Amino acid sequence: MIEESRHQPEMSLSPPATDSSSSTFLQPPGVAGVAAAAQQTSSLMPIQLTKENYLLWKSLFIHVLRASDMLNLAEGREKCPPQFLTEEKEKEGENPAYTNWIKRDQRFLTWINSSLSLLAENATTHLLQLKDRLKNLDKRCLTAKEYLERAKQIADDLEAAGSPVDDSEFVSCVLRGLPDSYDGFVASIRDRPEPVTREQLQNSLLRYTPPTIVFMLSLFIFGCLALIPFLFFEIFSAVSDDYSQNRRNNH
Repeated sequence: MIEESRHQPEMSLSPPATDSSSSTFLQPPGVAGVAAAAQQTSSLMPIQLTKENYLLWKSLFIHVLRASDMLNLAEGREKCPPQFLTEEKEKEGENPAYTNWIKRDQRFLTWINSSLSLLAENATTHLLQLKDRLKNLDKRCLTAKEYLERAKQIADDLEAAGSPVDDSEFVSCVLRGLPDSYDGFVASIRDRPEPVTREQLQNSLLRYTPPTIVFMLSLFIFGCLALIPFLFFEIFSAVSDDYSQNRRNNH
């Protein structure tokens, strides 16, 4: 069946461009129409299009279109008739050939959408997962740079999926994922009179040092300073003992 399809003319899945009707036939069918078409398509098409089965799907779909006398329409060879036959539009009404062409074109588009529903479902699921990951960001043990890189990657993936993230949402999600030690930083960002851009947030976060780290560093330095007198005392005691021992040995 696949070999047979290779001798068929190349099928275009895009509807032909028209003048007056393009905005009409691109309108999505109603919910009831989609459901009916989906049921009809599933009875005619045993498979749905995936990333791996395009050649098989195409060969089967071409036969369905040819049997329904819609292949020429799908390939763009059957042009849309004029909507009106004369300039007296109100008296005459629409051209019956135009009305019939629109109905067949809508049916074809509905079949395509029904056959692609699995891909659309997967794309929607992937989009929701990306939005979930952005909303549930958690810095945990990541460095500030690693945390920002993760957030940026998710935002880039969302943009590639057709759902770009604005600066306000990005900033809000990043701040929400910071630990308690960053409360001061979060408050300083949220208290700014002007909205913070993504770049401003990144620059500020990379320069920020949490109070916990400052406290631990101060404690370490203080501990080292406190040990200095003790170390001097120990060194002085050791030198004194050696000196006393040498004097006793000399006598």
